[in-house]
Amino acid sequence: RPQETLRDFIGIQNLLPFSEDLSEWSADGITATAIAGANALNDDGFYRVTASAGSKTITETTETNTPAIAAGDVFTASVYVKNVSVAGGVVKLQLTRDAGGDYEQAEVTLNNTTDEWQRFTVTHTFAQAHTRLRVRLLTSSALSSLSADVFGFQLNKGGDAEAYIKTSGSTITELDRPQET
Repeated sequence: RPQETLRDFIGIQNLLPFSEDLSEWSADGITATAIAGANALNDDGFYRVTASAGSKTITETTETNTPAIAAGDVFTASVYVKNVSVAGGVVKLQLTRDAGGDYEQAEVTLNNTTDEWQRFTVTHTFAQAHTRLRVRLLTSSALSSLSADVFGFQLNKGGDAEAYIKTSGSTITELDRPQET
């Protein structure tokens, strides 16, 4: 089978619960509105987030023990973002050990002429073991206003952003995968 088909059957797992239902995630000074209906990627809808100041957490999750981080482990976080209206600054996707000192941060600029879904990805090799792994999307300190659509948070163990796998409320198991007929 081609690699794209094999991904449906082997080892690909989104470790984040509630990758669709962002209402389960915390927010800081952000308004998030569920938008029903089809987006360009699937039929699950998305969240439209708005903010009027920088340095705000758009959405965040912390995984405790599952997955636990061992020294040298590689994790990749990704999310789809589509600009609606942005005035200055950037949005940042952050993948961090939930303790000081060891973190990875990446940034994407949402400019006012780009209104297509972008997949925003960050990969990090952790230097120290820990039991908590945090993934969050934030506004930068320079941001004066933001309206953007957010969809499909994913966390994989490994260095590649694999094809997106939906999770709503629990992680994917082997039994959830498509079966050969």
